[in-house]
Amino acid sequence: MSETKITRLLCQGCGADLDVSDGVRFVTCNYCSAKLEVVRDDSTTHTRVLEEVAGDVKVIRMQNELERIDREWEAE
Repeated sequence: MSETKITRLLCQGCGADLDVSDGVRFVTCNYCSAKLEVVRDDSTTHTRVLEEVAGDVKVIRMQNELERIDREWEAE
């Protein structure tokens, strides 16, 4: 039977301690209700507020749409 590894992280919303099991990718802070992504890099593990990620995705979509419009305009 394999043992589940627990990692202690900090909430990026309020700084509260969070105990996160291996394999968990998303978590909600019990203190401030922030929706967080658990980011695991080669050297560290940390949390990132999902609203910030959603904003980044919106910007990327807008950039892609502008590039598409530019290509269509140049083609005409």
